[in-house]
Amino acid sequence: MHHVALGTAPPPSKVKIAKQAAADIEDELAAQREALNKLTTDLPLWAKEVSLAETEVESAVSALLSPIALGMIEHGERVARSLRPIRTALATL
Repeated sequence: MHHVALGTAPPPSKVKIAKQAAADIEDELAAQREALNKLTTDLPLWAKEVSLAETEVESAVSALLSPIALGMIEHGERVARSLRPIRTALATL
């Protein structure tokens, strides 16, 4: 059966359609492999950057909290010293 009617093209071959689909899938697979290779290469770099950032954050938090913590420790020591006479008196009872 020939489709030679005026103004109409013959339907595409099923084999041609299948070959094109296979080629498209191969292209997609190649792109996915390339993306995977890039992620595999980039992941250690990202992990290193995250580690460095975590260290910087920990240092910044320590720098911010250290004076507060030292102040609290000093306050606790002053309170303990001020309570020493009371503790001594209670121990003699």
